[in-house]
Amino acid sequence: MSNSVAAKETIISLDGTPLAEVTALTGVALARELADVTSFGAGIGRDRKPVLSEIVDITMEMNFLSGEIYALNAHFTAGTVGAFTVLLPETLGTFSFNAFVPKIELVIEFDNIVKATVTLGVNVDDVTYG
Repeated sequence: MSNSVAAKETIISLDGTPLAEVTALTGVALARELADVTSFGAGIGRDRKPVLSEIVDITMEMNFLSGEIYALNAHFTAGTVGAFTVLLPETLGTFSFNAFVPKIELVIEFDNIVKATVTLGVNVDDVTYG
């Protein structure tokens, strides 16, 4: 008998294996620094252009599928990048990204459900939508 939580709508996979149900997702933002590239011969006002993308933190609250917390912990412990895919509800599609796992906050409830708040450090250039 499995104690895993049945998936409801949004599932995250790690390296191609379903990992957890996502119950909340925050911090999804695309960001780039803007550099001042003003040429004083170009007229009045400043000119700015986008430069390097930033690493953004995505925070997710998750209900883990049976035993899959260990796959996430392996990336955390080794400091390696994981390939994540989030399957959104209904017809919203997916988004995929490569990320480090800098923080895992576990909550183990009495009914053998493992929940966690996980922070993923994502380079916005690695995000694809499908």
